[in-house]
Amino acid sequence: MKKIILTAGGTGGHIYPALAVAEELKKKKIEVIFIGTNHRMEKDIVPNAGYNFIGLDVIPVNIKKIKSIIKVLKATKEAIKILKREKPDAVIGFGNYISIPTLLGALILKIPIYLQEQNVTLGVANKMFYRFAKKMFLAFDITYDELPMKYQPKLQVTGNPLRKEFYTLNCHSEREKIKLEKDEKMILIMGGSLGARSINEALIKEWDSFLKSKNIRIYWATGEKNYDEVMSKLSKYKLTDLIKPYFENIANIMCAADLVLCRSGALTISELIELGKPS
Repeated sequence: MKKIILTAGGTGGHIYPALAVAEELKKKKIEVIFIGTNHRMEKDIVPNAGYNFIGLDVIPVNIKKIKSIIKVLKATKEAIKILKREKPDAVIGFGNYISIPTLLGALILKIPIYLQEQNVTLGVANKMFYRFAKKMFLAFDITYDELPMKYQPKLQVTGNPLRKEFYTLNCHSEREKIKLEKDEKMILIMGGSLGARSINEALIKEWDSFLKSKNIRIYWATGEKNYDEVMSKLSKYKLTDLIKPYFENIANIMCAADLVLCRSGALTISELIELGKPS
C-alpha cells in the first residue's frame, strides 16, 4: 500500500484542504499520515476526522531569534526520524510555517514533495520549497505571474480542495434542520478559524439593531480567544441566536445562511463560491 504524509496546520485554511485531499487519497486505498504541531488546532481536528496524526513542537520561523532557529532545527530532526520510520512515497505540504520541518526533512531524505497553495500570493513555506517540488497545485491562475517562467511547468491550477459536504449539502434541508421559519433570515458571522477581533467589535457596536430585528437569526463564530470577551460585552441575545467560539459544522451552517459576513480568507472565498452565498 502506498503511503503519503500530509503536513498542515495552524488554521482551518490550511487544515481543511489537507483533509479534503486525504479523503480522496483514502478512496484510492492510500495510507495517509498527518504531521502538524502538538499545540495548534490540527491536533484535535485531524484525529477527530479519523486520521493518524503526529505533532511536532514548531513555532513561527524568525531568523533573528535563536529560540526560533533552534526549535525549527529540533523539529526538522524529529521530522527526519518520522520520515525514516514511516517511509512515505511522497510528502504534500499545505503551506504555513508548520510544514517547513517536514518538507525540509523530506528534501534531505530525497522524498518527493508536492505543494498546495490556497492563496493568490505564495506563503513563506511554499516560497521556500516550490523550486524543489515535483508539482505545486494552485487555487488561482494569477499566481503564475508571481513565479519565474522556468518553474511554471511545475504549476497546475486546481482550485482549493473543499470537503465533500460543500458539494453535496442541500441548503433547504440544512435550513429545516435548524428550524428556520420561512420568513426568517439567518446571518452567519465569522472571522476564519481563529476569529477576527475587528469583525467582533463592529458587531458588538451594532448588536442592539440585530436584537430589534425579530426575523433575523445570528450564528456567530467569535474565535476561541475572543469568545469570553465578546460574551462579557453582550447584555443579551435572542434564544434563536447561536454564539460560539467556532463551528465544527461550518459547512452546514454556511449552506443554511442567507448572508455570510466574514473575513476574506482564500479558502472561505472558495467555499462561498461553491455554495453561491451572498457575502
